[in-house]
Amino acid sequence: MIATNSTDQPMNDFLFQAAVPKSFQLQLMPPSSTIIPSNSNGSIKQMIKVINPNKAQLKMRLRLSYKCQDKNTLEQCDVTNFPKQTWQ
Repeated sequence: MIATNSTDQPMNDFLFQAAVPKSFQLQLMPPSSTIIPSNSNGSIKQMIKVINPNKAQLKMRLRLSYKCQDKNTLEQCDVTNFPKQTWQ
């Protein structure tokens, strides 16, 4: 996962979380930072490892939280449209 920030303010306390169905195993490695610089002057990288022993379609719930201009933001979505080659 690579997160960038195109706003004119840094994003602080950035946290990426992911969840998968119980038939999968998920491992999130530590992020490279918790601060994303403003104006696309840097990024945060975080490795995600998924073990899919049944070769089932990959589904993931993603959650992002961060602070920008003293405002806390929380975003969440479900992703089910991963390319077939990523899970077969």
